[in-house]
Amino acid sequence: MATLAAAASLVTIPSHSAAGAQAASPPPKPAPASATLAPSPQAEAYLDAVRKGDVAGVEKALAAGVAVDTPFRYNRTALSFAADRGHVYVVRLLLAKGANPDATDSFYNQSSLGWASSPAQTRRPEHAEVVKLLLEKGAKGKERALSAAIGADDVAMLQVILSSGGLPPPLLGDSLAAAKKDGKTEIVAALEKAGAVMPVVATLTPAQLARYPGAYNNGREEAVLSLKDGALIGVFGGNQPLTLSPRSETSFAVESIPGLAVTFAIEGDQVTSLNVVNQAGTPSVYKRVVK
Repeated sequence: MATLAAAASLVTIPSHSAAGAQAASPPPKPAPASATLAPSPQAEAYLDAVRKGDVAGVEKALAAGVAVDTPFRYNRTALSFAADRGHVYVVRLLLAKGANPDATDSFYNQSSLGWASSPAQTRRPEHAEVVKLLLEKGAKGKERALSAAIGADDVAMLQVILSSGGLPPPLLGDSLAAAKKDGKTEIVAALEKAGAVMPVVATLTPAQLARYPGAYNNGREEAVLSLKDGALIGVFGGNQPLTLSPRSETSFAVESIPGLAVTFAIEGDQVTSLNVVNQAGTPSVYKRVVK
C-alpha cells in the first residue's frame, strides 16, 4: 500500500489527493517478518473473523481469551484490519473491548484512523462511520484524516471529521484554498459551513523573496528553493515542485497540501535555515548549504 508507506515521510498526504507530493525522509524500513511472533491458531481464527466482518466469530475468539490487541505481522492489530475494511460492527465491538485506537504498525507506521480514512481496501460509505467511532474514542491524527477525506472527495467522512471539532483554523483555511483551487464544490461548502475562511496571503517584495532561493540540507537529503514568476518553489529530495505561499516573511504554507508548514530563519539579508512541519507535527530542519 504505497499510499500508507508514505505516512512517515515529511509530507503525509495520500497519493490520491490533489497534491500527492512527498518531501524529505524516506518511509521507515519495514520490520523483519520475524519481528512479531507467529500467532496461535486461536489468534489466526480471530484475525480471520475480523477480516470477514464476522462479529460472532470475533466475540467467540475474545471470549476464549485472545487479547483484543494481539499483534499480527508488523504489529498490526485486529482493529486496524477492521478499520481498513470498513467493518463498523467489528470496530464498535473491538473498541468496546478496549482496543487501542492509536496503535500503529511497524511497516506503514499507520493507526486505525489512518487505515479507515485512507483504506487499502475499496473505499465504502461505512468508512466514514468507522472514522466517527474512532474519533469518539479520542483517536489521534484527525489532521491527516481530514486531508485524506478531502483528497478522496469523501464528503460524508469530511463532515464527520469537521463535526468532531478541534481542527486548527489555519489548517481549515489552507484546506479551503486547496479545495477551491481544485474545484471541489461540495468540499468547499462543507468547509465553509464548518467556519473555514480563506487564508490571508502576505505580499513580499522582490528583495524579500530574493533571500530564500538556494540549496538546503537536513542531513539526509537536499531541498532546493527557487523563484518562478514571483512565486517561491521548493523541491524536496528530488520530488515534484511545491509552491510555497507566504503567510508572513518567515511563515509559508504549501499550496494543495493543507497542514504542511514551512518556517524560515532569517539572519541579516539571507535565510539560514528552514523548518518543515508535516500534518502529524513532525519537524525537519534544513540548513542552507554554503558553497
